[in-house]
Amino acid sequence: MAEVAGIVVGVVGLAGLIGAFKDTIDLFNDFADSRDLGRDYEILDAKVDIERTILLQWVDRVNLLRPNYDRRLDDDHTQQALTYFVTKLNQIMPTQDGFSMTDEDIEAIRDLRELKTLLAASLGHRKVVAESTAKHIERVEHACEDRILQTLWYRMMDDRHESLAPAHNRTLQWALEPPSGKEFFWHDLSKWLRCGSGIYWASGKAGSGKSTLMKHVFHHDKTQLLLSQWAEDQDISIAQFFFFNLGTTLQKSQEGLSRALLYQIFSKHHSLIAEALPNMWKQLQATVEDVDLPSPAETKHAFHVITKHSSRLGKFCFFIDGLDEFVGNYLDGIAFIKELAANDNIKIVVSSRPIPDCVASFEGLPTLQLQDLTRDDIRSYVQDVIGSHKYMQRLIDRDPEEAKEIMEDIVTKSSGVFLWVILACRSLISGFSAYDRTSELRKRVDELPPELEQMFDHMLSKIDRRNREQGARLLRMCYTASAGRDRIPDRNRDRIGSGAVSTLTLALMDDGPIDAGRIYTLPKKQKRGLCEEVEGRLRSRCGGLLELAKGICFCRGDGLNGEQHHPKIDTKVTIMHRTVFEFLGSERVWELECLQAPHGSDSYADLSLERLYSAILLYVSTNREQANELLQDALEWGQKSDCENPEGRRNMFWILEGQLNILPRPPGGLLFPQLCAMSSHNTIPGHSHAALILATEVGAVNYVKRHPEFPRKGESTADSCDCPPLLYHAIAGPILQEAGLLPPFLIAGYNTSEMVSLALSSGADPNEKMRIANGPITTPWFFWKQRVTATYIDVSMRLEASEITAAFLKAGAIIDDRTQDWIGKLFLNTSDPLVIKKREELLELVASLKRAKKRRKRPTKGNIADWRR
Repeated sequence: MAEVAGIVVGVVGLAGLIGAFKDTIDLFNDFADSRDLGRDYEILDAKVDIERTILLQWVDRVNLLRPNYDRRLDDDHTQQALTYFVTKLNQIMPTQDGFSMTDEDIEAIRDLRELKTLLAASLGHRKVVAESTAKHIERVEHACEDRILQTLWYRMMDDRHESLAPAHNRTLQWALEPPSGKEFFWHDLSKWLRCGSGIYWASGKAGSGKSTLMKHVFHHDKTQLLLSQWAEDQDISIAQFFFFNLGTTLQKSQEGLSRALLYQIFSKHHSLIAEALPNMWKQLQATVEDVDLPSPAETKHAFHVITKHSSRLGKFCFFIDGLDEFVGNYLDGIAFIKELAANDNIKIVVSSRPIPDCVASFEGLPTLQLQDLTRDDIRSYVQDVIGSHKYMQRLIDRDPEEAKEIMEDIVTKSSGVFLWVILACRSLISGFSAYDRTSELRKRVDELPPELEQMFDHMLSKIDRRNREQGARLLRMCYTASAGRDRIPDRNRDRIGSGAVSTLTLALMDDGPIDAGRIYTLPKKQKRGLCEEVEGRLRSRCGGLLELAKGICFCRGDGLNGEQHHPKIDTKVTIMHRTVFEFLGSERVWELECLQAPHGSDSYADLSLERLYSAILLYVSTNREQANELLQDALEWGQKSDCENPEGRRNMFWILEGQLNILPRPPGGLLFPQLCAMSSHNTIPGHSHAALILATEVGAVNYVKRHPEFPRKGESTADSCDCPPLLYHAIAGPILQEAGLLPPFLIAGYNTSEMVSLALSSGADPNEKMRIANGPITTPWFFWKQRVTATYIDVSMRLEASEITAAFLKAGAIIDDRTQDWIGKLFLNTSDPLVIKKREELLELVASLKRAKKRRKRPTKGNIADWRR
């Protein structure tokens, strides 16, 4: 036990001992009379605990209760004093076995309120306890601050910002170094950073390079210098957020913006957290394990606290890119920005397309029109990409005037849109590969449409006919993946890789049939080669509309031992720009001859396989958490394929068996230990319960119908493997829940009611007794009634729950006196007419089933006569 300053015979003397006992007894009496003092009572309670602990520690030190006790205790006066004290102590306080007030004891207290009570009680007369408590309070508060920061952070917060390529060499220099001695027609951004206030609006047409400009300015050394001059002797804090319309929900919402800014601000100003987010702080008073995200009202309060203390904290400058990519009411986002910038200590650089709401809201503010300012930058880019090409150098040697005129025409036709220039340069480079003459290159440039949409059409039309089907498949796959981000439920909206296609996985799929065994042993050199091939195939088959970007790590490079992430292996295939995504969103585009996919093409199936193989790759690299997320994506795409293409046999469910059989068994099994264990459960070789049960949980009805094990497995639990009935899996989803997902009926898009109906119509008994794990005996019907409650399901989920409930009732689920009350509670507190209608239909169904049962039991003349005989 730790040495604690206390009452020790021989040090303070007998008089001191008795005096201390008397003081303690007086304190105990005060405590007993003070229970109505609220906070004061809590402090007194803590003081009693401290005194009692120290006294009992003294008892231990002098071996009072042992044969080898301190002989000074034989003194008559000491024994009398001790006897009197112990008698009074036992009257007031119960006996306690553990009594060492050590640092370990204090550190075991996690509740900040308890710690602060202990500190208040020990101040003034228990220095050791007070100091230890104060240090522990500081540690706990730091832990709470860190936990709140972790909660605000989300994985894709910086993804858009980091994925942007830096500005091309010798471009955008004018942004912070405007031409001296010349008149220029935009508001000087460098001057505004140095002494301006409010909002600076960087406006620009689609594809003009706004995001690249914002990243360039944000990271430029001169920006920090200029802002320091604005802040004078105060501190300067800089934060950024890049909206991304093709990203996750958080990447394009006000919630994502708010959390990103708060995270960056609080990472520097920890002292603000408790006041700015009081509800989160209060929630962490008792535990640092879990805390809810701030509500919109709490977030607004947090920014109010920041602005209130801004004069003390220093100056703030925020860079917010792509406001036009915000999903929601633009005016809400604009109002939020204006409210922040109204504070003299906060200013904001915001960029967007010149959409009407931004034009009206930012009128009269400092601004620039980017497409009007980049002609020299575009010329520099064309010179570097086209002019320095060795083939163009030969043409310049032969016909310098014509060659230079071709490059200048590209600059002129671009109208300041960098995206157009990039595509135009790619077209000319294709001409270089075909050894076009100057006249042919001239024709290429003349054929380029000036508008982006027509440019996209043109690039697609130039794809070689032999490659069009492959190009159409790739474009459909990537577009479907990007459009499918909003399909992902909110709980997984920040899932890594969602909306993207792995370059390596795509290469493996294009290279022919693959299995987990090949993926497991694929050397890094082959991975690199496959990815480089994909990059070339994208150029020749997709018109330059798809490109590689930073993605998921498959190379296992962690920076240690010289093992770095590989720039090709760790990439994803993405749509090159939001304007391309918008172009592909038109039905007209998919009717183009060049985008006709091959017969039987199924983008949902392709994506389910791509996600599955990506999950296996990450499993091999031991990144189990991300592998788990990708398998969830695979399940959702596989279910979508099963629903949209009932006759198809290409989605992940049809090949899952082989993959599970090749991978190692638990605890190193693929993602879900239960799933791997079930891969050996079967009566028909090659058709285990694993894929069947997984398909059941996600509602892949058509696959389940055609699974050879379904007719037998769907009926009962009479299996040597002891797998629960399929009906249980359909309503409970234990495999999904093991992965952190909600029960199936709570997941939008899963055909749970149809799957339940299929199981019941195939002979499943809703009243069959079953035992789940080591739990009590239950039935599917009883489990369902326990699981579904009105407290956590919305309108659409209640409608789904009503269909499932009706299927149970029609299949003979036991109806008791509480069934009608349960249905009434399930649909309580709703004004939705569809839900009310379903409630009435269910109540009528119950009533009709009860009447039918009563009629079957009613005696007739015939059975009465039989009974009498």
